[in-house]
Amino acid sequence: MRLRLVFTGLLLFMVFGLQAQPDKPPLDGKMLKEIKSQRIAFISTRLELTTEEAQAFWPIYNDYVAKKEKVMKRRLKEVFDEGGKDLNRMSEEAASKLIDDMISDQTKMATLEKDFVAQLRKIISAKKIMMLYAAEHDFKREIFKTMRDRPKDRGDRGPEH
Repeated sequence: MRLRLVFTGLLLFMVFGLQAQPDKPPLDGKMLKEIKSQRIAFISTRLELTTEEAQAFWPIYNDYVAKKEKVMKRRLKEVFDEGGKDLNRMSEEAASKLIDDMISDQTKMATLEKDFVAQLRKIISAKKIMMLYAAEHDFKREIFKTMRDRPKDRGDRGPEH
């Protein structure tokens, strides 16, 4: 569970962090939409959901992802706003508040996960839930690899032959 939160955080950090890298093109809305589409296709292929399962699964999954992203975006904003400052100059009060907020967000994420799994158990097997975790992990790994290996600018397609 904790590892999953770290991966999710890293993925969001990577997506938003890469937008600020001057030597690589920013991730625009079109690219983010494409990543979401690829995620849906990847998960659909891996889980082999029946029509009935898919109709029940995707609204629950999309709601879960939206709620999770909302918590993570707020967390990243706060970390960058507060954590980006010189920690040696941060007041004890500000550091304490940041720690409390981080713990609160971790609790929210755990509650979201617990509720999500409870909803999924009503529509798909435990085995398919585990397959979902594996598919999400594998998809994130593929995205990391793709983002790492992408050309510095969109006109650079690699060495010419």
